[in-house]
Amino acid sequence: MTDDEFRRELGKSKVVAVIRSGTWEDAVKLGTRAASGLGLTLIEVSWTNPDASRALRELSDAVSVLGAGTILTPEQAESALEAGAQFIVAPNFSEAVGRVARDRRVPYVPGVYTANEVAAACSLGFNVLKLFPAATGSPSHLRSLREPFPDVQWVPTGGVTWDSAEAWLRAGAIAVGMGTSLFNVTDASRRIASLRNLNV
Repeated sequence: MTDDEFRRELGKSKVVAVIRSGTWEDAVKLGTRAASGLGLTLIEVSWTNPDASRALRELSDAVSVLGAGTILTPEQAESALEAGAQFIVAPNFSEAVGRVARDRRVPYVPGVYTANEVAAACSLGFNVLKLFPAATGSPSHLRSLREPFPDVQWVPTGGVTWDSAEAWLRAGAIAVGMGTSLFNVTDASRRIASLRNLNV
């Protein structure tokens, strides 16, 4: 998947399902539920799962765009890509992980929070960035970062809830990453459709 294709998919989906679980079986169940039950096309399996690589392999046929998250080292990045990840996500920016993504021609979404971190990622050509942790910031924090960095596409993640998702998108996020909160309502599909229909 190219960077342009990935950005288009983010723009259409508006929500990335972030799957954190204690077992690969639970990761597969949640990923399948997000894809087939909620109609989400972008699923990220956290590498904190003790057998994330198996979860990725098991989900590969059920998920349109499958990624690996919490990728901290080049070795983890290589393992995730070998297991079928089509994009990689991290809570931080790592030049070494970025080089793996660039060499393998897959999107890399590093986590940033400050202007210095944004500038470092942008200087190496990465401009789809994860604002992390979103819970300790606010949509106004995102608006402030957008002013000096107008070409960045933002994916706030880490504490995004159904109560805050719309505000993040209205502040300029291309999509939001949602974890456990994604599954804690009975009308998630309707809420996702509402986010996709926002006129922002």
